[in-house]
Amino acid sequence: MIDRRNALGESRLNTDAGLRVVELLLLWEGRVRNARLRAMLGIHFTTASRLVAAYRELNPAATEYGASTKSYLATPSIKAVLTDGTVEEYLALVDRTRAGTDPVVRVHMDLGDIESALFSLLHRACKDNSGVHITHGSMRSPGRSSREIWPHALVQAGRRWHVRAWCTQAMAFRDFSLGRIHDVRPLNAERPAQADPALDIAWQTFVDLRLVAHPELSREQQRLVQDEYFKGASTRGITERGALLPYLIHDLRASLDVSKEQPPSFQLAVADPSALAQWLLPVEQAC
Repeated sequence: MIDRRNALGESRLNTDAGLRVVELLLLWEGRVRNARLRAMLGIHFTTASRLVAAYRELNPAATEYGASTKSYLATPSIKAVLTDGTVEEYLALVDRTRAGTDPVVRVHMDLGDIESALFSLLHRACKDNSGVHITHGSMRSPGRSSREIWPHALVQAGRRWHVRAWCTQAMAFRDFSLGRIHDVRPLNAERPAQADPALDIAWQTFVDLRLVAHPELSREQQRLVQDEYFKGASTRGITERGALLPYLIHDLRASLDVSKEQPPSFQLAVADPSALAQWLLPVEQAC
């Protein structure tokens, strides 16, 4: 016989977990769709609908129905009531529902807290091919300036998040650090033809990067590095989008100039930096 009390307890637990998923999707993706819930949780259409209804009853001011997208959209007044409301919590959910539960601990520290309202609006803009108006500061222009951008990707590069977008002011695709965006509002305008992500050459082009042990290491130290990072081989090749190559090299602490960037701070080196010159805008110069 089935222990009804255990069954009810498990059902309650599953419902609570499902409601937390609903909240995280609303906070960080800006909406919740029945199909998204079904894919993440492996549940039936009716069960997903009941979860959304239950969350709306619990937090009625958090959502509104979007007829054009056939989904429930997060309102500006949404607050985390069942979750901590952190981006790490959302990313853990995405990782878990994509790859299953693993006994893996990730040591990672974001120095800048990302607001869910900002992240979700940019996420929706990426998914909907729509534009947003932002006020933004950069190292080149520390004072806040207004820009209209058309995002197509959100990227976590090391300890920072940025959005890849067409910028009407620069008339080019640029990276904008989320920590330097102070305000974001949807644009009621058609996407310009030049903002098509297919025209973002640096994003669409995949570049081969070859890493070696830093040549200033001793032979024994080079062998140690090769065993750790290259499985004993003398080099390792990585393929990455051209737009993301500077972030990858920066995160790996791979030297681009072995005469200046030396051990012990740098144990890896890029084998042929000159071949990658067109992609290597320094990370510090990103917007």
